[in-house]
Amino acid sequence: MLNIKLLGVQKVTDRISHILQGKHSRFGRALTKVAIQVESTAKREGFRKGSKKARGESKAARGAKLRPAGDVLTSRTGRLRGSITHRVDRAGLRAWIGTNVIYARIHELSGRAGRGRASFIPARPYLQPAVESNRALIAQLFAGEIDKLLDGH
Repeated sequence: MLNIKLLGVQKVTDRISHILQGKHSRFGRALTKVAIQVESTAKREGFRKGSKKARGESKAARGAKLRPAGDVLTSRTGRLRGSITHRVDRAGLRAWIGTNVIYARIHELSGRAGRGRASFIPARPYLQPAVESNRALIAQLFAGEIDKLLDGH
């Protein structure tokens, strides 16, 4: 009979156990930072301050003047911007950044609205650009946490 003893197996097993125990809290913290940053970016860069309706100016004229296709959203009341929030599920390592305002989706993705869906609203995304502009930060935060775990911290 041949007996083989692997040296260092316990150390490797302990390291793997440590990684698995700490991953949710470590990555959960990183995920929370990412969600807060993306939410903040969407609120800061996805909107611009709108103007009040000038006397006698039609809604269509004001809309054409303030919202060229593909531009950022004009915020008059701040309702959509103020409703953007985040939620983090640390156990499942998932995050949601969004809003419950009913007209939010059509501004993000574009679409038809109004009676008979006669009006076309061009996309003026505010969430996706926020994610895109934070890609480097997202990669950096998670890479840093992986490095810490592999180094035994």
